[in-house]
Amino acid sequence: MFKMSHALMGLFCAAATTLGCSEAADEIESQIDCPSICKKYADCYDKDYDVSECSSDCKAKFDEDPKYINKIDACDSCIENKSCSESTFQCADECIGIVP
Repeated sequence: MFKMSHALMGLFCAAATTLGCSEAADEIESQIDCPSICKKYADCYDKDYDVSECSSDCKAKFDEDPKYINKIDACDSCIENKSCSESTFQCADECIGIVP
């Protein structure tokens, strides 16, 4: 899974004028992590799963409640480098509500 480097995150934060640095970083993180979480679900469980819709829903939940980034982070961190079966059993609590 792609993780943004601290240097790149810092550069973006320096350029962000309308958002605070942590808010801008969270915005970028949600745009990276939501699709990767949704794609992992599609790859593991349902090849016809609508990754775009899932990503949009995940992003919309973040837009409504910026603290939702904590759930996104927890899920993404949990599923990273895990097999499909490991993700199912070890990450259900972290990922419920982002994916089915």
